[in-house]
Amino acid sequence: MKDSEGMSESNHAILAETAAGIGRLRGPWSGCDWNVTPQLLAASGWLDVDDGVIVAPTLPTCNQSTYDFFVVCRGLLPSVAGIQRFHDGGLSPHFPSRLLLRGEARRHLVCQIVRPKLVPLVFPHWPLPHPEAMPPDGIHTLEQLNEPTLLWHQATCTEWRSLADDLANFHALRFRWVPAAGPLAEQVADSAKGASQSRQLAMRFDEAASITLGQITQPRSAPAVLRRHIAKSFQLMRAIDSEDKECGAIVFAWLVGSMRDVGMGKPFLPCAHSPS
Repeated sequence: MKDSEGMSESNHAILAETAAGIGRLRGPWSGCDWNVTPQLLAASGWLDVDDGVIVAPTLPTCNQSTYDFFVVCRGLLPSVAGIQRFHDGGLSPHFPSRLLLRGEARRHLVCQIVRPKLVPLVFPHWPLPHPEAMPPDGIHTLEQLNEPTLLWHQATCTEWRSLADDLANFHALRFRWVPAAGPLAEQVADSAKGASQSRQLAMRFDEAASITLGQITQPRSAPAVLRRHIAKSFQLMRAIDSEDKECGAIVFAWLVGSMRDVGMGKPFLPCAHSPS
C-alpha cells in the first residue's frame, strides 16, 4: 500500500484487488508491510472480507508508529508462536518484524459439519410447511451451540422432506475434524483441475521418497506413513478416473510402475486392479 496516505482511495483499491487475489487462493495465507497502522486497517473493514487477523509487535516499528506487522488467515492463527521486532535490521527508521510459526501447523483441528447430499428438485403438490424459526439467544459457549445446531439440522431435514418426500438415502448429521489452516496450498493459483491433481500426486511421491530415505532413523513409523501416502495417491487416481477414464488408466499404470521400480509394489499397493 502507498505510504503516508492512510486509507486513501488508491489504498482502498489496492485492498480490493488484494481481497480478490486471496479469494482465488487455496490454503492458508499471510501478508505484511501494510504502510498503515493496525488500528486503521482494522477500521477499514477489510479484515472481515478475507477473515484475516492482525499479528503486530508490541513495540513501534517506524518512529512511534507500527507499520511492519502481519495479517494471517484465521485458520493459521493457532499456529502463530509470536512475532519479533529486529533492532539491527539496518532499515532506519523502520524496524523489520519476523513472524514465528509452529512446525505442526496442520495438527490443530477444528470440527466441521459434513456437507449433506443435494436435494433433488421435486416440487410437491401440497402446501409447504411454515419454516421454523431458531432463536439464537442464550448461546455463549461452544458447548451451548451443539443443541441448537442439531435442532437446526432437524428443521432443515423437515423442509427437505416437504420437497423430496423421501430422504431415506440421506445420513444424519455428522461432523469431521479438519486442519484449521485449511487445505494444502496450490503452487499455481487458478490452475486447471487436472494440473492441480498431477501436482498433488507428485507431492505425495516426493514425501514418500523422503520418508523412505529416513527409514533408518524411524524404522517403525515409516511403513505406516508410506501406506497412507500410497492410499491417498490411489484415492486421487480414482477421482481422476471418474472424470477421464483414459487419463485414469495412464495414472494407474504410472503409479504401479513407479512403486514396482522402487520395490514397493507388493507390500504397499492398496489394490491390485485397474480403476475401470
